[in-house]
Amino acid sequence: MKRTSWVLLFAGLVGCVALLAACATPEPTVPPEPTAVPFEQPTEVPPTEAPLLEDLLVTLQNDGRFSKLLELVAVAGVTDTLTGMGPLTLLAPTDDAFAALPEGTLDGLTPEEVADILLAHLISGTVLSADIAAAPEMTLEGVTLKEGTSYSITSDGLEVSIGDMAKVIEADKQCTNGVIHVIDAVLLPAAEAEATE
Repeated sequence: MKRTSWVLLFAGLVGCVALLAACATPEPTVPPEPTAVPFEQPTEVPPTEAPLLEDLLVTLQNDGRFSKLLELVAVAGVTDTLTGMGPLTLLAPTDDAFAALPEGTLDGLTPEEVADILLAHLISGTVLSADIAAAPEMTLEGVTLKEGTSYSITSDGLEVSIGDMAKVIEADKQCTNGVIHVIDAVLLPAAEAEATE
């Protein structure tokens, strides 16, 4: 009899525990801690490096529009002038500008005469487009390497003209020893200009 009551008592306890477990409010589930994502620094874009400047001669060679001018530089033997210390301002006629000359203009010229033509395109010192804008009409008398040559450089706010002979079609090509202004016509010293008329 005693054993039976213990069994019944134990069974009753187990039933109570099971009933309590069924009625108990489940504890709220705690979400797991979010995994921390490491902060990524934005990728730095390296600054664009400015192109390395070359001297007047190499700049002409790299451009591709000045094969005739470079040919005359070699004929006249003035390579050192374009690679020297400077500073110089070169008014550089394109191949199209040379092609527009009357046929035979450059035929039979001595190296000295070719040098005269080339030196008529060189100004001692640096003349930038900003200088022209600041002084809309300036005369470059006595500063060209060719003695006695002078040009009036004018700007109307849209175009820069070299006398009535040529126009600047690209300005301020920077070089280590000066600056190049690309022009659309060849500047001929007076003697050569008269010979073509």
